[in-house]
Amino acid sequence: MKKKDVMYIVFPPLFQSALFFLTKFVEGNAYNVSYTIDSKIPYLNIFVIFYVVWYLFLLLSPYIIYKFDKKLLPKFALTIMICNFICAFIFVIFPTTINRQVEFNSKSIFDFIVQFIYKNDTPALNCFPSIHALNSILWIKYIGLNKNINKTIKIIINIVSIGVLFSILFIKQHAFVDIIGSILVAIIACNLSSLLIKKIQKNTD
Repeated sequence: MKKKDVMYIVFPPLFQSALFFLTKFVEGNAYNVSYTIDSKIPYLNIFVIFYVVWYLFLLLSPYIIYKFDKKLLPKFALTIMICNFICAFIFVIFPTTINRQVEFNSKSIFDFIVQFIYKNDTPALNCFPSIHALNSILWIKYIGLNKNINKTIKIIINIVSIGVLFSILFIKQHAFVDIIGSILVAIIACNLSSLLIKKIQKNTD
């Protein structure tokens, strides 16, 4: 594996995490984005599994692209970076929060994990758009729909990605509108990365 490929795999998630936490220190008063639809969504603690597995896939997903479609890796990494910048900008100018309102009535391992997440992410900030949702959407686009990637892996990626989208709602880490915002940011970032890649290739030809 070349050094630049290692950078494409490792740097985006590290930069994403650093930028996410840094924006928490410059945010103003957070706007609550919880709506009626969110109060109708049940709390399902078992979905925390997908929420946690997401962290593993931050590095696994670009590695999968590297193994099956190396030429796509720079574009994937660039798209992630663009998403990071867009999200950081939104987090600063439009800080958001949500209503969790979860009552823990069991002593299951899943509730324990959710409580641990809450403890380390309270108050809930940087909600709109959802970083969890953004990455999951990009995994579906770049891996789940990729013709070069093994079918079994594509199925696993799609299941995990969709599971993550449900998890952020079912464990009350995000509001429904956060997913809508993530879809819009993903579309913008994918188009921008395509334009930038074409421009770079044109200048190097």
